[in-house]
Amino acid sequence: MHVIGSFAFALVVMIPLWRICQRAGLPAALALVALVPYIGIVIVVAVLAFTRWTGARAADGFGPHQPDLFDGGRR
Repeated sequence: MHVIGSFAFALVVMIPLWRICQRAGLPAALALVALVPYIGIVIVVAVLAFTRWTGARAADGFGPHQPDLFDGGRR
């Protein structure tokens, strides 16, 4: 029964994390860190939250706009 739970975890969590890491411009293998019990998923989410996503493309072709504290969302 434990094998079925592990396989379900892999399908539900690992595959989307792998794709998110690819689209963020990070190594896709970073998603494998989520397999570490208890702390792995926290580490992956923290890395995704606090790194610059270089793989994203803006609609205007100039790359992603990440507003800072003082620009009010303007370019």
